[in-house]
Amino acid sequence: IFHRNCRVVRCSFCMVEKEPLINRNFKKLQRSQLFRLETNASADNTDSMSKVVVADYDYDGADESQLTFKEGDRIVVLEEDESGWFLGRLENDNQEGYFPATYVKDVEPTTQPEEEYEDVDIAAPADDADAAPINSSAGADGGGGGAPTKLAPGKPAAIKTHNNKRYQMAKNISVSAPSANGPSISVDEDAKEGQTPAQTTGTKSPSIDYHNYFANTQKVNIAVSAVPDNFDGEGGAALENYYAAEVLNLKFNPNAKSRYGLVAHYMSLFSSVSTFFLSTSAWAWYNGSPYLEEKKLASYNACLYIGLYAFFMSLIMFPWEYFRGFNRRHRMLPWRGILYLCLSIPLFVTLVTALAGVLWLNAAIASTLAWYLGEEYEETQKKAYSDEKVLSPKERLLQCVDCKRAIENWKLRWLAIRQQSQGKKYLFLAIYVLFNVVYCIYWAAYYSAAVKLFNEAAAQQTNIGDALSAEDVLQIVQDNTRPGDEPIVLTDWFPLAKMFGNLLDINCAFILLPVCRSFISQLYNISTDQRAGARCCNFILSFMPLDKALEFHKLCAFLVVVGTIFHTWAHYNHFAAVPGSYEFIYGVTVWISGSLIIVCMELLYCTSFAAVRHGKFETFWYTHHLFVIFFLSILFHGAGSVNPNFWKWFLVPGILYIIERSMREFRARQAVGVVSVLHMNNKNARIFCLELEKTGPIRNHQEGQYVFINAPIVSKWQWHPFTISSPPDQKTLTLHIRNMGDGSWTDRLQQFFQAVAPGKAYTELYHRDGDILVPQTTGPDGNNLICIDGPMAAPTQHLGEYSTSIVIGAGIGVTPVRSTLQSIIYYRFRRGIGQTFPDQAYCVWLVNHSQLDAYRFMCRSLKEAEDELYMMKKKNPKQMQEKVLQIHIFVTSTPKTEEAWKKYRSKESDVSNPDNDRQKDLALWGTHYDDAVFEQRQSVVGMQAPFTEVDIWNCLKEPSDEPTQIGDIIIHKGRPKWDQFFGPIQAAHRGHRIGVMYCGPDIIAQDLTRACGEYTDFKSKTVFILHKENF
Repeated sequence: IFHRNCRVVRCSFCMVEKEPLINRNFKKLQRSQLFRLETNASADNTDSMSKVVVADYDYDGADESQLTFKEGDRIVVLEEDESGWFLGRLENDNQEGYFPATYVKDVEPTTQPEEEYEDVDIAAPADDADAAPINSSAGADGGGGGAPTKLAPGKPAAIKTHNNKRYQMAKNISVSAPSANGPSISVDEDAKEGQTPAQTTGTKSPSIDYHNYFANTQKVNIAVSAVPDNFDGEGGAALENYYAAEVLNLKFNPNAKSRYGLVAHYMSLFSSVSTFFLSTSAWAWYNGSPYLEEKKLASYNACLYIGLYAFFMSLIMFPWEYFRGFNRRHRMLPWRGILYLCLSIPLFVTLVTALAGVLWLNAAIASTLAWYLGEEYEETQKKAYSDEKVLSPKERLLQCVDCKRAIENWKLRWLAIRQQSQGKKYLFLAIYVLFNVVYCIYWAAYYSAAVKLFNEAAAQQTNIGDALSAEDVLQIVQDNTRPGDEPIVLTDWFPLAKMFGNLLDINCAFILLPVCRSFISQLYNISTDQRAGARCCNFILSFMPLDKALEFHKLCAFLVVVGTIFHTWAHYNHFAAVPGSYEFIYGVTVWISGSLIIVCMELLYCTSFAAVRHGKFETFWYTHHLFVIFFLSILFHGAGSVNPNFWKWFLVPGILYIIERSMREFRARQAVGVVSVLHMNNKNARIFCLELEKTGPIRNHQEGQYVFINAPIVSKWQWHPFTISSPPDQKTLTLHIRNMGDGSWTDRLQQFFQAVAPGKAYTELYHRDGDILVPQTTGPDGNNLICIDGPMAAPTQHLGEYSTSIVIGAGIGVTPVRSTLQSIIYYRFRRGIGQTFPDQAYCVWLVNHSQLDAYRFMCRSLKEAEDELYMMKKKNPKQMQEKVLQIHIFVTSTPKTEEAWKKYRSKESDVSNPDNDRQKDLALWGTHYDDAVFEQRQSVVGMQAPFTEVDIWNCLKEPSDEPTQIGDIIIHKGRPKWDQFFGPIQAAHRGHRIGVMYCGPDIIAQDLTRACGEYTDFKSKTVFILHKENF
């Protein structure tokens, strides 16, 4: 409908095959002489008879035929049209033009007078008199957080308006549900002002049937038989420690706040592999040049025996660590750390194995830290969330040697690539791998010729170009060989070392590109709407794996590991034969820089695995900044302390990354105001929600994107990622954050905000800027209260590409689902005219039953979304007949015994609010999407769906064996059978490209990949395209 924001709906101006809708209306109105240009005097006469509306949102006209207005502007409607485009005149400047009717509302008959509120100051630092205090506004009932802050008497000022028009409850009146299809809802007439009306509902909600009062849920009848998770053979894995279940299937000690034990586990694996290769190099030194013993660089016998020790030790330790090393129990002494230390000591006897000793010593330190911090890990019985059977080790081994099965798997893989339209991305992958292979072959051939040239010069005792004189060549030969031996300067190990060194160089450069998050996010934004230019850009970028940036980063990292290991191994073996060449050409610096590269790589890699990254993000974050030392070591690694090739590859990616980090630093220094803080703590979870001002780096964002936040008052260096839980067009931005335990970064951040307004669940924060109250940007220490880096790209950004979309979230993946759901309902459906993208949407949320208390705020989000749909169905039934929205919730890992049910069963006291206390209401269910709309619906009969948050909550806490439907919400017990979910959607939307956007653990993404491929039908042009983000 409107040209500027095409991601909300299909833009008529951008579609070449259609005449713009507004042009057709313009011609029609001209022909009927309804487009009138009147004098100001006649316009005033018309105004008294015309309908007047008020802008509910800002709107920028696409051209001079459309009005541009701000929220609150009054518009005189000159002509209404059934297309949804009205002709009107702005009262403030008499400009006439078209505007979308979905952006305005009728003038309210009465206006409530402004209320005055009282300032509550939070103490600023005593040593900084100029620091602005934090103000916390208190509600009318003393509960706090309900109203804007009042200015001092005699000092009138403007209050800056934000997204949610603040919660100012009028006296409540009695309300009844509008239909016999739903239960009656009564509101206490004596409810206190400023408090939420009491809504009495039944407590046996799991059996509630609201007779499917939304007709659109019947358009696609999805009867999904959820699979119960009470059996072990093919049962569903619990998602509470999904990163552990996915990677190691471990049960963590709940008191452990670190993951050093897992770091030690990965370090020991890395050390075992390194020790294996260096043990073979020790044998090469045993048969090496006499120069080694002459210069006391090695003892031949020591190299032989230490090499044998290292070889057999690595063969024993690697399988033990691989299969049993992640189990950890707390002992009286750190026996495992002592074991690693004892293993490392013999390796320091010889120079060739000393590097392996350093690696084992690092593992010993990490293991000792884990013991000191009381970490315990226990392997649990293997379960599969996937529909496939969990195989025993013997069965997996037999599958590996089953050629027929391997061929069949390759066929299925190829079919999946074709079905998912991933051919272009795999073509990019193939080209990149081929480029690496060709590049390595080129350098291997180049240096093989160099070896031949150098050795021929040594045999003839002549100069080697300008590099070495005849005297230098003779001296090198004497150092390298015994009298009578064939003179050599270089061996065949040299081309191998240089080949893998160049592989390391190019991938160390390209590894920076996927982490240029700002550039990727901008490219993502360009390519994910319906404009013609965007579709062209999307085609070009379809060959580049933007949505696989993390996977490409991991591919580069894998090639760097391969390059580093074989480069080091080849150089050690080459040095054994020609140590004189190294002494003359490279010097000692190459060994120092090379050792730094290996040690940094161990720390970088062993803290990057999902179990460590998700369990203790700080460990991953801090150690990953060793990349600075890593890259500097590579730049200065080579002859003359200069790498001759790396800087050439590093130049462009390095400059881009420097610009990226500079942009991040600039964004981080921009002040972002904290509008409000809501604490939703209960006995099973601690959640808090930050409402932030949309300014600076977060002025614009899209559905499901995430940001990195930093709180200098907690830690100046830690940045943590959180998904934006609010839709793009909301005027503030919200982040729902889960407290990860005592002493964690999230715990310290919540404690700080609780100290700002002690005893209050909801607090609005302001400071005074002259005569204006604005959100608080500065903390008590004088630094920014919150710093933001982002937003970053997310798979849900593809929402606007499809007319039919499926949005799936598991566990914490609910926040992008919430953001996308609200965007669809409040903006795409409500403000769209004609075809929107999507027109049919299916939202799916998988949640572990034991984690429901952490997501109680979703009950209010779902309830208010249903209220909005209810009103849209009443106001515009014709347009809503073309829309489909279903919300499926799968409650997994429900209690298996009656005793367990007693523990987790919903209790009325847990969610009761008999005193209608507003603070408790917000702490239970979260804030309202729009307080003004909520108040209006509370005071008018028939403006709400006939159920409450409590009904949804009870259905979630005690899900029935059969699906329970509440409006568009269908609640299932157990995990989904995707076949029964995708089948009806395929049948209902034949010929459509259907976008499947998923956020959550990879273990579920595997099932979705299979289902998307299985239900893609190229004959009918029904294609399921999966966009996924794995946590």
